[in-house]
Amino acid sequence: GPVTYNWNQTGATASWAAPASWTPARLSPQLTDILIFDNNGTTTATNVPTQTIGNLVISNGSNVTLEAAAATTLTVGNSTGTDMVINAGTTLTLGTNSNLTIAPSATATVDGTLTVGAGRTFTTSGASAVTTVTGTGIVNNSGIITGSLTGLIFNSGSNYNHTRDGGTVPTAGWNTASNCNITGLTATAPVGLGQTFGNLNYNSAYT
Repeated sequence: GPVTYNWNQTGATASWAAPASWTPARLSPQLTDILIFDNNGTTTATNVPTQTIGNLVISNGSNVTLEAAAATTLTVGNSTGTDMVINAGTTLTLGTNSNLTIAPSATATVDGTLTVGAGRTFTTSGASAVTTVTGTGIVNNSGIITGSLTGLIFNSGSNYNHTRDGGTVPTAGWNTASNCNITGLTATAPVGLGQTFGNLNYNSAYT
């Protein structure tokens, strides 16, 4: 059955691929693995491979950045229940070369913050894939976010923060009390504004 591994590198930069970075040692990665960052620290996991896992959980005040040496995609969702959880008070950042996909039929909740870094991708548009956002929400920091009306849901009080010039506001289902915040424009307007938003807030130098 699924095996649960906890990241044990609090306040450090360490290799995702190193078995000793996990407790117990992750000697044999499997499609059903449950990976948990819950050590209440700021950490960067390097050497993230192209890999499919069962669950990814960011909890207990953890702030996690994923990086890779070359372009890779981590696919989450080969298990039961909610496949990816970013709890309130935590952050997950897609850093250098690290991309993230919610698998078809998988579910994710973003109660904390998901930041999509420059040139990185977050995809939640596969058949029956659903990412539900509450609270702080998603930050588009010059990345690419691919959603759909049913695949990316912004609940009441949630935020999408477009902190980049140009780019695309992802297709999503927007609660009437959700917030789409456009704050990073300097020279180019974004596309993707032909949607029904809750609150569309514009605060940028570009007009």
